[in-house]
Amino acid sequence: MTSPLRRRFRHARRVLGYGFLVLLILLATGVGALNQLLPLVERHPDKVAGWLSDRLGEPVAFESARGEWTRKGPRFTFGGLRIGEGDRQLEVGHAELLVAVYSGLLPGEPLTALKVRDLSLVLEQGQDRRWRLAGLPFEPKPGVDPLDTLEALGELQVERARLQVRSPVLRAPLSMARVDLRLRVDGETVVAGLRAWADPASPPLSAVADLHRDDWSGELWAGGDRLVLQAWSALMADTGLVLAGQGKLDLWARIDNRRVMDVRSRAEFSPLAVGARQPWLPGQEGRLASPPVAYERASLLARWQADEDGAWQMHAPGLQLHEPGGHVVRRLDGLWLAGGDQYALWAPRLDLVPVRQWASLSGRVPDGLRQWLHRAAPEGELRQVRAQGREGAWRASAELAGIGWQPNGGRPGLQALSGHVALDQAGGVLQLTPGTASFQWPERFREPLEFQLAGTLGWWREGEGWTLGASRLSVRGPDYGTRLRAELAFQGDGSRPRLDLAAVVDTAPVTAAGKFWVLEKMPDKTIEWLDKALLEGEVREGRISLAGDLDHWPFREGEGRFDARAHVAGARVHFSDEWPDAEAMEVAVAFDGIGMTLDGQAAIADNPVDRLVGGIPDF
Repeated sequence: MTSPLRRRFRHARRVLGYGFLVLLILLATGVGALNQLLPLVERHPDKVAGWLSDRLGEPVAFESARGEWTRKGPRFTFGGLRIGEGDRQLEVGHAELLVAVYSGLLPGEPLTALKVRDLSLVLEQGQDRRWRLAGLPFEPKPGVDPLDTLEALGELQVERARLQVRSPVLRAPLSMARVDLRLRVDGETVVAGLRAWADPASPPLSAVADLHRDDWSGELWAGGDRLVLQAWSALMADTGLVLAGQGKLDLWARIDNRRVMDVRSRAEFSPLAVGARQPWLPGQEGRLASPPVAYERASLLARWQADEDGAWQMHAPGLQLHEPGGHVVRRLDGLWLAGGDQYALWAPRLDLVPVRQWASLSGRVPDGLRQWLHRAAPEGELRQVRAQGREGAWRASAELAGIGWQPNGGRPGLQALSGHVALDQAGGVLQLTPGTASFQWPERFREPLEFQLAGTLGWWREGEGWTLGASRLSVRGPDYGTRLRAELAFQGDGSRPRLDLAAVVDTAPVTAAGKFWVLEKMPDKTIEWLDKALLEGEVREGRISLAGDLDHWPFREGEGRFDARAHVAGARVHFSDEWPDAEAMEVAVAFDGIGMTLDGQAAIADNPVDRLVGGIPDF
């Protein structure tokens, strides 16, 4: 660089530097002078009112005014502020007007902002599903568009407001402790930003809306990065649930004419716990408890849509729930729901564990069923689930995979049930997939029963009652088996059902009978004697038939019929330590409900017994 050019560059730099310094000095002098003149606002309110009137294009009046300087610029505090006149007048009340002498010079930033505090806002949804915000100082009036006034003011800032949300779908209004709101009008667009606190001590929920002022259509985002769910739990009182945990939530909504029509959501909470607000599970000493459902992590990706008639649908491409420990992930990915005049459900896979956990928390589920869901803990999967219908008429189908539940409260448990089910409001059919199943009944049977299960189960409505049926039901264990058909009819009057049953029993060793001794129904001494007595032999040609109302069991007066017969071959029975065993027994055994008889032959101490007759006339 040549010396003349270098000198010119240094000269220009000095001029710019000194010019900028002079500008700062003049600006500081002006600000200082203006700061000294601000107290004159109280003595010349007419000039302030005139300046505001010129800026807004509307007459402005107030009862009191006070000026002070802030870091952003001068701030005017008004009491009894009114904008407009006659029927077009807007009652603002107590407010502050901030003139942003620095940032207001930047493109897109308002020069002035009106701030109000401690308002009571109401966000209300009408029967037509349209939302309306009430409680702002700029309430619509006939012939008045308050947004014109707001546009001239620059920006409306609301601090420390209380917000109440009302909707026909809510049993009671939702109240938020604090809301801060900023509202700005730019031509045909209204931009709003909001922060809402359910608890002032917890992080807020934020929202931003960009709407067209002619019909209030546009887009909205709401969410937060560090939401504490305990703070928002009180707002869930309408659902009967309490929440705990923390995480992130994002909602993107499309608004059409003040109606929410489309919502996309993404959420991730770690941890997450959900509980019923009212205790429902009987515990020790009869006290009721409300055990929570807890997850180490829960993530959701979903979309909700509605149409003009109010019908809606929800699709969740991603819904995962991580059990404590993080090793087991419960997935409900792909869940699709629809509601309105008709409802529908489709899911490629439904894990029963979270489904029954959530059902047990719902007060709409009968207490008895809630307790069974908690204690029996059904598990397994429903696949290719389809359901649709309307009130009073519906149908559904699903594939069952590994369905099971635990024994509890004296009731049996069953594991590894698979098949295909189709059902509607009048009944259903379950076609079992042949496979191994397990039956547990600790209060009645001494050990779990493992068996191969196949056949068809059904249920259907008859008048006021229901009937359960089994066709070609096959149960085959390692040393026992049966094939049966049956119907169990419940009259719906609280009485015992009617049972019609026919079964054929496979050939089995007599020792297999020990698996079916009914504990607490058979005397302990009888079970002990049978265990010692039945040593060898087979049960052949077994068959069972029963028909009658179980209110009259064991049919002493002939109200029904029970007949069970079998042939015992090659049996050896140890009757007593003082007697020799009965061997080579060939006996026909018959049960009639009241008692039993046996008739056959045997050998005792190598002495043949040509005729062996006995029985129990009445159990």
